[in-house]
Formats: sequence, C-alpha cells, structure tokens
Amino acid sequence: LFMSVEPNYLVKAAVIPNDSLFNKQWYLSHINMPSAWDLYQGSSDIIVAVLDTGVNYNHPDLLDRIWINSAELENGIDDDGNGYIDDIYGYCTTTPKDSFSPYDPMDDNGHGTMVAGIIAASGNNAAGIAGLDWNCKILPVKVLDSTGEGTTLSVIAGIDFAIAQGADIINMSYGASTDSLDEKDAIWDAYLAGVTLVAASGNKNTDIAYPAKYMPVISVGATGPTDQRSSFSNYGEGLDIAAPGEEIFTTNIDNNYSSGRGTSFSAPVVTGILSLLQGQNRAIIPREAERLLQSSAFMPSPYENSEWNYYFGYGRVDAATALTQSLPDLSMDAGNDKNSASPITINRTYCQQHELPLDDDWFRFEVDRTAEVTIDIVVPPTLDIVTWLEKDENGATAWEEVIDNSPRSKNESQTFTLNPGIYYLQIYDYHGHWSQEPYHLKVSYPIPATSLSLDQHNLTLTSGGTAHNLIAAITPANVSDPTINWTSSQPEIASVIDGIVTPVASGDTIITASTQNGSQNDSCAVNVLTSDTEPLQLQRVETDANQTIKLIFADNLLSNRADENELKAAISL
Repeated sequence: LFMSVEPNYLVKAAVIPNDSLFNKQWYLSHINMPSAWDLYQGSSDIIVAVLDTGVNYNHPDLLDRIWINSAELENGIDDDGNGYIDDIYGYCTTTPKDSFSPYDPMDDNGHGTMVAGIIAASGNNAAGIAGLDWNCKILPVKVLDSTGEGTTLSVIAGIDFAIAQGADIINMSYGASTDSLDEKDAIWDAYLAGVTLVAASGNKNTDIAYPAKYMPVISVGATGPTDQRSSFSNYGEGLDIAAPGEEIFTTNIDNNYSSGRGTSFSAPVVTGILSLLQGQNRAIIPREAERLLQSSAFMPSPYENSEWNYYFGYGRVDAATALTQSLPDLSMDAGNDKNSASPITINRTYCQQHELPLDDDWFRFEVDRTAEVTIDIVVPPTLDIVTWLEKDENGATAWEEVIDNSPRSKNESQTFTLNPGIYYLQIYDYHGHWSQEPYHLKVSYPIPATSLSLDQHNLTLTSGGTAHNLIAAITPANVSDPTINWTSSQPEIASVIDGIVTPVASGDTIITASTQNGSQNDSCAVNVLTSDTEPLQLQRVETDANQTIKLIFADNLLSNRADENELKAAISL
C-alpha cells in the first residue's frame, strides 16, 4: 500500500573549503560564504584593484591570484606602451619598498596584503585560508608608503592606473578627515568608467571618512561576531553597508597569516562579494551590484524593522542571499537624464521610487503664464531628497535652482516665480541611497476651472428608495482646486453628500454642484415620489381590426395617484 509518491530529491552540504586554516575565519560562515560558494566561486575575468600599501604578490596564498602584465619587463622602459613603466604586477605611485624598483607595488607595511587575502586568497587548495572570491585577479596599486600614509596625488594616480588597466572594482581601505576636489573628480571618473568603488568608513567612532564619504563610493562599517556594531566603526548619513571587521584572519606580509580588526578589513569582505556578483553576471553595472548587495543584507537588532540606519547602513552583508537576489522592476522608472525626462501635468501628484543607488529621476513640465509655482516632495524615511530645477533656452541651461531645505526623511517644498516655458526637475538622494518606499512629487500653480457639468439634469426618485450618484466633471482636469461643493435647495426632500443624492420625502428640489470659489456650477432638478406612487409603466401598444390603438399599462394604472404630467410622460410615443 502506497501512502504517497514523490521524487527522491538530492541534497548536499554547503561547500566547506579544505584550506587548513579555514576554521579561524569565523566571518566567512557568518556571512554564509559556504552557501554562496555552492552557487558561484568567482571568475578570472574580474579584476579587483587594491589601492593600499601594496601587496606581497609572492605570498603562497596570493601567488595565483595576482594580475600580471606579461607584455612588460622590469627594465625601466614602458615595454607595452601603455604609459606605465615596469607595471608587471601592478603599480606604485608613492615611495616604493625598493628605490631601485620605483614602480614595484610590493608591500612594505603589511596592510595591503591582509586586504588582498580577505578578497582573494586561493580557496580550497588544502593550505592556508580561503578568500571570498577564489578566481578573481588582484591588481596591486601601491598608493600608501611603508608608514601607511599617502597623498592626494598618489591616490589619484592609483585610481587612474586602475581605470587604465580595466579594473572592475577598486578597494580603498584607507581614509582621511578632509575631502579633495581632485580626488572626488578621480572617483567620479572611475565610477563613470564602470568601476565599482568600495572604501572603509573609518575607525574613530565618528563621522565617515573620505573617500568612503564620496557619493559613488560604497562606504563600509564594521560588525563583530554577534552582529553588534564595532565600537570603533565610523557611522553616519553616508554609510551604505556593514561587514565583519573584528579578528579577521588573513594573509600577512611575511608569507604567513595573522588577524586584524578595523573597517579596513570590513571593506574587502564587501569587495569580495561584489566580485562574485559581477563575475556571476557580467552585464550588471556598479549600482545594480550595490543594490543586490544591500537589499540582501541582514539588519541586526534593534533596527530589524528599518530599511536603513546610521550604524549598519542597509545591514550586514549576506553573500548567499546576495547571489540569489533579484533586481527591482524598472519599467515604471522616471527618465534617467534630461533627454528622457518624464512629462508631468501641473497640479497632479506623481509617485516614484529611487529603485537603485545613485538613481536620477528627471521630469519635464510646462508653465503657460507667469505664475507662482510650488514644488512639493513627500519624502520616505530612508531618503534625503535633493532637487534641481532648470530652464533651458536655445539648447542650454539658462537658469537653475536647488531645492534642499530639509534633512533625511523630511519633506521638501519651495515656491518660485516662473515665466512661461519648459522646465526640468532632477531628483536624487544626497547620499546616493535607494528605497523601496516611494516619494511623491507635485508641481502646482493656480489653474481656474472653465466649466463644470453634471451627467444628469432631471432625476426622479422614490422617497426612502435607492440613492443616486450624480457625477460632476470639471474642465480642465488639472485645475488647482478640484473641490466640488454640493447643495440641495430642499434637503428635507433630498439630501446630497459628495454627489450621492438620497431621497427623503415627496416633493421637488434642486441639486447644485459648484467649484470651491463658486465661479462654475451646474444643477439637476430632482422629483421625489411617495413610496406608494410608482411611475406609470406603458407595457405595450396594440391595434384591433378597426385600427384602434390600445395602450396597455401596468396593473397600477387605476390605483395610481400620478398627476397629468406623469401620465403624459408615460404615454409619450
């Protein structure tokens, strides 16, 4: 006897690498890396630039993971003509370890080697540790000297080199308290070239450091083994994500292994997951990869009901969930640039979302006369909306103004005196954040009603009977105040609320609909019959042999107290 029949499914354990020191890497299981490796283990096509103190590219656990320019020789000559001398294993833009090899990115501090090992130490090779991505290539870029210090110029040169070599991701585990316009420009150059940028938020338990604070950079805070925020981890409005950053066991400069703590080691955890995401799907762009990373994150207590917060950003990373996450539907997204701006109608409210990080929403509207135009934006809790209002003339921006009066989660509103013309709105989040909750946009100025009409002008109802809904239409449809006031001349006969006419007692009344200022109105005459007075019903017309016309009425003809006008209406042919 069979109770049920079903397939005998195969199951398997998550991938546990055979690296001899894997048991010291608590953070990998904590972010579900074994389940992630079941899905994907990386691609050698992904290049991750580590901008740091250099990398010990001879470390046994990194040897196979290092980017190599086989067209270059160490001879003081730019052999391949790419503009960089002796860039065999990467490049040095600061004081080198060996003055006789000024462009060699060999690590002389140890910090960069630790970062590189977290990202990409060879996995499942029966030795040492496992990196997050077992196949990507590490591009060492030494921008910090042996003391761990660098300059704006060394960093900018390192970013430029990484772009030139086709880096997919740049990891920056360093920070400064002040920004630099030139560094910001270099960061944006990388982002616009399709590079994903990741940086440590900083270790001073204060506001986020640069370059993590620049908008296109994914800023990373640190967490501990119980998902608490690390006491040293910087936080603030610009924080994007969090990752383990305490007792992170990794490769070191001495061809061995050691532990470190700090957001410097949280950032490469994030970079390793992004490397897997971008290898798994080569078509995704940086902000899509960032969205997958953030929307799949685990939000620790007591913030589990919030989409984002100061201390964890969108949460602590979860690698396996990130690799199975889907991107949001963008079919209803507003235009991403001025040329594709979505048209909007004055005095109507529009609902939109910032579905992805660094989402720009563009809108276009027309003002037909000089008017006081108000722009209102209702903002969800996660976002800090910034809006630019622009007017074009002869194909160029002739005038622009910014609307940024309120902090995160607070609504924006501003009124301008605008002349006739075409205007554009660019709406984005100050920190490049996204939200599943929509914002609401309304552009308004006074547009009076030119007419109001009812769908019926005569109505017969029965006292105590079914109510009737009168429908009023205002022209134009986008009047600034669409409020309709309803009145009954004899409310004791028929009352009216929002167009619903309720018969009360027999008699006649006039129902009037009017605009708020009373400039436009229309009326309907309502006759209410008593409940025992039913409208006469003509059932059929007959003729006999003498061609006499007979009108056949319903049974209530003789008992009905209808007046002469009702009788005429009933027999009208």
